Formats: sequence, structure tokens, C-alpha cells
Amino acid sequence: INVNATVDLQIQSASGLISGVSFATVGVANAPGVDIEERTVTVMFAAGETMKLESIEIFADNEEEGDEYFNVNLVQQPGFLLGSPSSEFLIIEDDTIQISLDPLTYLVEELTIDTYETLRGTTSAPIREITEIRITDLGGGSATGGVDYMSFNEIITLYPGNTTFEYRVLIMADSEDENDEMFQAMITLESGGGVIINDQADTATITIQDLNRVFFDSVLYTAVEEQMLKILTIRSERPVSTDSILRVCNRDILNSAKRGVDYFS
Repeated sequence: INVNATVDLQIQSASGLISGVSFATVGVANAPGVDIEERTVTVMFAAGETMKLESIEIFADNEEEGDEYFNVNLVQQPGFLLGSPSSEFLIIEDDTIQISLDPLTYLVEELTIDTYETLRGTTSAPIREITEIRITDLGGGSATGGVDYMSFNEIITLYPGNTTFEYRVLIMADSEDENDEMFQAMITLESGGGVIINDQADTATITIQDLNRVFFDSVLYTAVEEQMLKILTIRSERPVSTDSILRVCNRDILNSAKRGVDYFS
């Protein structure tokens, strides 16, 4: 939103007559008429007055930019001698709020039932006015919308004071033996003032890992026939993400060892 900068004008001694003094805005590191109100104005002092306040409008924009500067200069008028200072240097601090997806990479394990992955984002400062962003899945990855995850194209509304936001993506289960798959999500600005999307963090990558496989070591186990224990080794393709319970059971093979006779079942 636009704001006003206030300039304090003073004369050394009060006059018994109405008098005026002029000042002008001069751009230094900005665009007059774009960043600041470009104006030359005469301020009238009533008889007996020694101080006046005058405002200059600072225009809002959604540009990410460094601090900008401008001068306010007094203009010589008949009947006045310019004192010091006759020029003021003002700084416009950039306060554009950046909106980012955070973190930029997500890893989710595909389960035997549908599950959700929560995408999170942050703002560089509290939101000042109602702001809408759009979050959309991007095609072109190895994961397929509608098969591996539920496609999305939704509006997220941020309210004054918000500094974070979330969006839940449905990850769809399947029983196929497949490699890890990937898709991306992107945010864009729909509406709102004084905010921009951080173009270094506007996209998140989501990798869907297939179900973790477990298996016996692929070796031939042998044991001498006497009362003893034989240890079988079970491995997984990657570290398990949650506590897991496996059931190990025996199976008779025709014309081979019998449970309860040659081994305990």
C-alpha cells in the first residue's frame, strides 16, 4: 500500500504576515513519479507560525529491490534566506515480502494405502493484507498425476499476520514393483500487495519411493544335524522409516525335512 513520508519545515522567526516557501522532490536512486510523488509545492505559513508539516506519497510496488533514495530541496523565494539544512536526504527501505516453498525437496514412501504429504511454505515477514497464491503440480516428471498422486491446482489464502502455509498432497498407493518417481509443485502469486514469490524457492520436488522390499540373504544355509540354532539374516533395500513387524514362518518341501521332527516350526 502507498504510505506518506513527512517533511518538517521551519522558519527561524515568526512573521507578522502570511508567507510561503516552496520545496521540490528530487530523485536520487529511484524513479520520480513511479517510486515517489513528484511535486513542487508552496507551503504557506500563517502569521505567527514557525513550523509546518508536509507529506510526500511513497508508491507501493511488488518489485524486489534495494533501498532507494530521494532529496527534498527548498526553493529560494523572495523575502526568505535559505538556512541549513536546505535539503533533506530520505531513504525508502524495500519491505517487499517474499513467499517461498520450504523445504525444496520432499521424500515420501509409497504405502499400501493412500497417504498424504504436507508441503510447507514461509514468508519473509508477516503478511500485511489478504494474499492469494496458487499451488500447482507440474507435469513432465516420472510420477503421473491421477495415478501416483492426486493432481492439484488450488488457491491458498494468506491472511494478515500469517508467516507460514501448508498444502496436503494425496499420494496414491499401488502394488506395482517400480522405481522411485518424482513430480514438482510450483507456487505463483494470484493477488496481494507488497509481496512477491521468491523465484529461488518457488518450486518443490517430491520423490515417491516405492515400497521397501525385505528379503533373506541369498545364500544357501547348511547345518550339521544336531541340536543347534541356525541364524537367518533378513535385509531391507533401504533403512525402514517406521517400526515394522515381519512374520517368519516355515514351509514344508516334499520329501524333505519335517517340522517337529527335524526342526522346530
